[in-house]
Amino acid sequence: MCDFMIIVAEGLYAIGLLAHKPSVKDVAATARRAFTEADDDESGQLTSAEFVLWGRGDEMVLQVIDRIERAKRESTRKVDWRCPVAMACAS
Repeated sequence: MCDFMIIVAEGLYAIGLLAHKPSVKDVAATARRAFTEADDDESGQLTSAEFVLWGRGDEMVLQVIDRIERAKRESTRKVDWRCPVAMACAS
């Protein structure tokens, strides 16, 4: 989850959806917190359902989805926005 969140944070920064590039340390701390919160059955593994349920209730995730959706509406470029995680969390 840490690697995934680092890639997402760097991507959001690169396209201007984050004002400041978060440190790897901050992203790792967020990933650990998120994993602990999302792993409902404490199995040490996240199921898709656990991840989506967590994402739908996490304010940071909802803000990121909102920024992506706003950028999508404002973009004039043709982009394939079918990201399964973003779509699942936003619905």
